[in-house]
Amino acid sequence: MRKKKKEREKRSPKELAQMKRNLAAASAIDHAANMMRLTGSRTRLKVLYLLDTVGELCVADLGQILRVSESGISQHLALLRMNGLVASRRRAPTVDYRLTDHPFIATLRDLFLRQLRGAGG
Repeated sequence: MRKKKKEREKRSPKELAQMKRNLAAASAIDHAANMMRLTGSRTRLKVLYLLDTVGELCVADLGQILRVSESGISQHLALLRMNGLVASRRRAPTVDYRLTDHPFIATLRDLFLRQLRGAGG
């Protein structure tokens, strides 16, 4: 004998409207989505990993390691810098990049970078 499926409880329109308002007010969701979009690029994630591992690297070194043009690396770094994940330091004639203390970097380390380093990269 089959058991009847339990009907799910229907939410009132008032409850649904409140859920919608709560979701719209959750700016943290937009911020998290933006950070995930930034790190969703394989190249940008590799850049973050390298900077976490080495400390500071210039565009030329990153390009050589990742086999990406310097202009391509610069575009990725510009996005990361614009969102506060990396900072630059001029060391004539080059510019070195490093990770910032942005809260998302700590989250990224906890979720991914430490595990990757522990696995041998």
